[in-house]
Amino acid sequence: MTKRFCQRLFATIPFFCACGPAEQTAPFILLPAGEIDAATRPAEPPPFWWGVSTASFQTEDRLLPSGEPSFRADWDLFGELGQVREPDDRVGSYTNFERDLAALKYLGVTHYRFGVEWARVEPEPGVFDQSAIDHYVNVARRLKEEGIEPLVCFWHFSFPQWIGDANNPDQHGWLHPYAADAWGEYVKVMARALAPYVELFAPMNEPNAYAFGMNIGFFPGARRFNDAYYQKLDDKLIETFLQAAAIIRSVRADAKIISIQAITAWRRDSFDPFGALYNLGLDHNYSHLDAVISAVDYVGINYYQRAVASPLFFLSILNTSGENVSDLGWVIDPEGLEVQIVEFSRRYKKPIIITENGLADRSDRKRPGYIYSHMLAVRKTLEADYDVRGYFHWTLTDSFEWLFGYDHQFGLFRLDTASNTLVPKASADYYRSLIAARFMDSDVDVASMAPDAKPATNDLP
Repeated sequence: MTKRFCQRLFATIPFFCACGPAEQTAPFILLPAGEIDAATRPAEPPPFWWGVSTASFQTEDRLLPSGEPSFRADWDLFGELGQVREPDDRVGSYTNFERDLAALKYLGVTHYRFGVEWARVEPEPGVFDQSAIDHYVNVARRLKEEGIEPLVCFWHFSFPQWIGDANNPDQHGWLHPYAADAWGEYVKVMARALAPYVELFAPMNEPNAYAFGMNIGFFPGARRFNDAYYQKLDDKLIETFLQAAAIIRSVRADAKIISIQAITAWRRDSFDPFGALYNLGLDHNYSHLDAVISAVDYVGINYYQRAVASPLFFLSILNTSGENVSDLGWVIDPEGLEVQIVEFSRRYKKPIIITENGLADRSDRKRPGYIYSHMLAVRKTLEADYDVRGYFHWTLTDSFEWLFGYDHQFGLFRLDTASNTLVPKASADYYRSLIAARFMDSDVDVASMAPDAKPATNDLP
């Protein structure tokens, strides 16, 4: 087996385990950013970005008054085949954007990351739906009018059905013969439409997670554990990211390109004495970004948990219970976020944005402590003079979570279906209080702002 195949196999850990059987820990020493390169940091710290992240396919409704879908994505195709769960229209964020905007204003966020649904914008090859384009432009315009900066993501795992092939993985998604040309035209159309209102663009969400998700069948339409296939897919993800970045900059010269990677805080395991698996885990964190960093202005980190680089990870059980895990069994480790900020700063010497951070917590009991402990981790890196520009919580309201459907709830708000309103949870009010108090300012007494719930610790459950 080649290195890349082993990497994709090993990188399945975050989806299927919370921890390994023999974790090794070591003290983490936060070194000043001055030991990296002072020239990479702004002379004056810019205002901190407080945000929320969402994804189009996970929140948007699609049914017309007739009951027919307004577009079809590959996820719909595979849902009909019984290979994945299908979303419904319960969240309704496309029709009810003003409702969502009111929730954003309630929180007091300065930034909002949202996605454009490619299948909605281009329901047939070369046929663009102007009403859908106008909708996304209006979203960006309304955000700007309300003092909220839009961050737009052009691809978040789903494709138009016409570049999805249920029977031929070599012609599905990014590997479809139409994909590269169609992607380029789609990005050009949307970049031109959004350019008057949008400066911050993320071409893709978690291309590294998508690759290993395809590897294990988390996403449909792949050749599982096939090294040649995944090398080809990796190369295509790099190529299409760079293609999109170049197109966006050709449309708006001052656009800022943001990479968004799924990052796990890997821990060493005594069953991996030479660190081979640990190094493969790190390679998973870095490999795609290494290839595209020259086109990136801000490095985006989607961080949720830690995992152990263990050959025995299949012995771990997903839904591990305990105070220090989410409802999905993912181990909560705020120090891991601190480590990732430092490591990515040292490696890439570019500003960091936490583009996703959150947890599945149906009770909402752990979420305030989770937010607080991860905010402390970010603040600690800021105090050490690392260039962290912002934090985006995942997510605004309980929504469709891919493999898990609606079983697990990540939202700051819950949807009252009877009134079609978003109701803030205690965690929403807490996040709002941190924003209002300017939690990242150096003169704020953060200890006084700890929630009633005990912040998460680093002890294993």
